[in-house]
Amino acid sequence: MSKFNSVNELSSFDFHDAAIESIVFADSKLTWVVTAANALPANTQNNHDVAMCIDNAVISFDDVSIESIVFGAYTIHKDGNIVEFNDAVTIAESEHQNIFNETVNGSGNHIHGLENFSSIENNQYRACFCIDSYSAGMYYLTVKFSIVVVEWSNYSGKAWYETDEWKKHVAIVSPFDLRLLEWNWINGMKDNLDDLCLHGKIYLRLGEKVVADSYECTVSVAGLYLLRSITRNHDDKCEHMFPCCGHSMFPSNDLQNVTICGCPNGLQLFVKHDDDKVHLTVESESEAEISLVAYKHWILQFVEAIEKIYVDNPRQLPSDDYDRKGYESFWNEWRDLKSTQF
Repeated sequence: MSKFNSVNELSSFDFHDAAIESIVFADSKLTWVVTAANALPANTQNNHDVAMCIDNAVISFDDVSIESIVFGAYTIHKDGNIVEFNDAVTIAESEHQNIFNETVNGSGNHIHGLENFSSIENNQYRACFCIDSYSAGMYYLTVKFSIVVVEWSNYSGKAWYETDEWKKHVAIVSPFDLRLLEWNWINGMKDNLDDLCLHGKIYLRLGEKVVADSYECTVSVAGLYLLRSITRNHDDKCEHMFPCCGHSMFPSNDLQNVTICGCPNGLQLFVKHDDDKVHLTVESESEAEISLVAYKHWILQFVEAIEKIYVDNPRQLPSDDYDRKGYESFWNEWRDLKSTQF
């Protein structure tokens, strides 16, 4: 019997580079055996404050239907020119098991990543994985199911990117590191439908200086401020980049922007743009310079993790019309800022 059982928590795993050992699809049940997946701190089965590597995990999808298997479009370049373009190809249902067989029969098969996990109608869920198979190729697998259970017996240690050796390497390669470690709704709850603000703990490093390790703040508001900082300076001393709270949202007249007010506490990160460089300062204690491209990468990675939590945990909209418009304006501005980055 497995020691750890995680139910409907796919978004609290890091599947990147998890090796696929077997895939069985029969009687409306899809079962995978994978190695080297990581349980994030947000996972209910991970009592550590870092991501932990799972030796061997069994992933079971019940009442499952394969919605699609799609091999993505790609281009072949030569001397800077496109010499071949291939459209995306959707595989016929009759070929699904053949794709699974080909995936596991070869070597070097991995889950490249979880592209989407969301709840849908009739108490169902949908997930999309990018599968990277040496023999079958790279494809996107989308499944619909009633429940997914991930079972494992033990951890092999910290995830590779949590080790001291890797962090020292990253400190040399990247002068900036921002990650969402944990999340919760108000009062540490995981299921408060009325709370519109996502809270959590972050990790922030500038150069070799770890500025924040498990710093608690309102990460949803921080996500919006960080998105704004991709294209503009953040130098308002009264508006913390990582605020303690953000309980009041005031919509613009056209509902496309929001003003957020909270308490005066928080962690400040000043952002100053200089052509294609971004200069970062944390309350005069630490500073770093990073390319705009790299800065944007870190911010989008952070906000996409937040956005996925909201997708997986729909909120109960306020009954008050003005409060509802404030929340709507928040997401309108969020999506607009994010869409301009692609």
